[in-house]
Amino acid sequence: MNNSSNLNRFKKSLETHLNIVKWSPTEQQVQNILEALQHNCTKEEVLQVVFDVYGEDIIFSAFEGIDNSDINSLLLLATKVRENGNK
Repeated sequence: MNNSSNLNRFKKSLETHLNIVKWSPTEQQVQNILEALQHNCTKEEVLQVVFDVYGEDIIFSAFEGIDNSDINSLLLLATKVRENGNK
């Protein structure tokens, strides 16, 4: 799988885990988000990175009582995509 496909998969994962409904980041912005994430981030820290890098309005879907336990899957995917990009 090429780096562009990995970045697109990571972008889709961000959208799923953060309930992003509408945004249009460039491939470079997705790469910058990926590189800025640390291994043990909270959901709030991931959101802050997304806001800082993207810098434009994002539309989210809001749900009460949502389970945030899958943020670790997102961070694991970020690590894998980052490692595959460096090969």
